Amino acid sequence: MLKEDPTLSLVYFYFDYSDATKQDCRALASSIVFQLAMYSGKCQAYLQQRQSYRSPTYDELLVLLSGLLDLSGRTFIVIDALDECPERTRGRTGLARFFEHLCSLRNENVVDLHVFVTSRPEIDIQNCMLPLATHTLNLNVAREHTEDIRNYLSTRMFGLESEPFSNWDESTKWRVYNVLLERSNGMFLWVVLQLQDLQDCSPNDVDHALDELPSDLDSTYERILKNFPSKTTMITRARRIFECVVFAHDTLSPTEVADIPLLDLTSEPPRVALTSDVHTENPETIVLRTCPRLLEIMLDKDGKNTVQLIHRSVGEYLASSTLRRATSSPAYAYSFDESSANLTLAKICLLVLIADSTPLGLQKYADEHWDKHVSLRNEDALSELLDLFLCTDSPAFARWTGVRSKSITWQCNDTALHCAARLGLSRHVERVLDRSRLDLANLVDTRDRNGKTALHTAARSGRVE
Repeated sequence: MLKEDPTLSLVYFYFDYSDATKQDCRALASSIVFQLAMYSGKCQAYLQQRQSYRSPTYDELLVLLSGLLDLSGRTFIVIDALDECPERTRGRTGLARFFEHLCSLRNENVVDLHVFVTSRPEIDIQNCMLPLATHTLNLNVAREHTEDIRNYLSTRMFGLESEPFSNWDESTKWRVYNVLLERSNGMFLWVVLQLQDLQDCSPNDVDHALDELPSDLDSTYERILKNFPSKTTMITRARRIFECVVFAHDTLSPTEVADIPLLDLTSEPPRVALTSDVHTENPETIVLRTCPRLLEIMLDKDGKNTVQLIHRSVGEYLASSTLRRATSSPAYAYSFDESSANLTLAKICLLVLIADSTPLGLQKYADEHWDKHVSLRNEDALSELLDLFLCTDSPAFARWTGVRSKSITWQCNDTALHCAARLGLSRHVERVLDRSRLDLANLVDTRDRNGKTALHTAARSGRVE
């Protein structure tokens, strides 16, 4: 109905945990700005007048949004699946700030704006949204899900997909059916995962297995991880893959993920550990064997295979502070946080970038995203790799600048010193300068394609140290 009304502007954004481009507040603001600009000549002209060679910051996007809303007239913004925005980006400087900004415009009668948001009832989202909302509606979806679960159990126990349970008698099947339906609490995935375990039970073991069913998804994930191979190297490989899938800035293909175990991040310095049988095995097989049951291969919108978690709650569980504190849990060895994941991804990217003619599927990801994982917080742990890549005479850095110079979105910084300054790597900058004492004046005065020195670059990026 809203789409059919020519007197208003309607924009829409859907958060999607399986699509890295639809997961944060910047993506939300950018999408809404672009959509609003398409509604009228005035809006297009407003945006064109403010075009820049670089991508706008989040603050700049909010300013653009204010101006466009002022020009667009009566506007409806629909935001779907807010809960699929990762929790780490939902804080005061992210989504909370976005909605408070919209509300301030609305409360000051600056714009004619209506916002409709759907979400699961996550505690932090409720704390943020309820004080701002004028109307709320709590939908109890458990009943609807129960019907789906009932149909699924019927198919698995008695229908076309019942073959794995063919050695059970009818009474056993009905017992499993009733227990899972009763304890599911509307959680479809919970039922699917319990059946995966139960199908390996003999009829005599079913009752015992039903007595020990985990109560929720977190407990189910813990049990799955407990049954993973206990060898330290295999746990480490699985954890690194989880870190990369959860915190990568783009979805990863099976070939990219299968490369991760080839990188030895524990050696000094880290190295690419190629073997003679590299990539002779199907990458999808490698991925699913390394992290059984918690990862799946899915087609993305372009029809390409991608590696994804079976549900976003897997990532939330693995990166939760609760698991990091549960040192006695069998799943503790798989725990991580955003900082450790960024360190892992930074090591992987830098190692791929400096690898000498090594054919790795992660090359494209490393080219496009390495600098998003490197920061002042982890530069000390990356010092050896940074010294090899981010230096004045690095062939790997020269190759990378050639690749990135073709990208219209890249802020061109022609030297390793400019790049280190932009990233705020103060200690690495000191090392680069120390090694260039004989030509220090020329190095410091070297300008990028925009005529800026490394000092200009650091200041522009807010790196005053």
